[in-house]
Amino acid sequence: RVYKKFAERIGVKEAEILHVGDDLERDYKGALNAGFKALLIDRNGKNIGEVNAITSLFELAALLEG
Repeated sequence: RVYKKFAERIGVKEAEILHVGDDLERDYKGALNAGFKALLIDRNGKNIGEVNAITSLFELAALLEG
């Protein structure tokens, strides 16, 4: 619910938003359920391979730079 309100407020479609967070249930699954793209910061590497995840924000910077 919060995710959809955020998308409406900024005037961007849900599918165009990438949500990055470190909580599998609230951040990752919550964003996916709202139609967002999601990326989990998994510093311990427990979920790597199971979900779209990185282990540090340095990896995020590299992904965004392309």
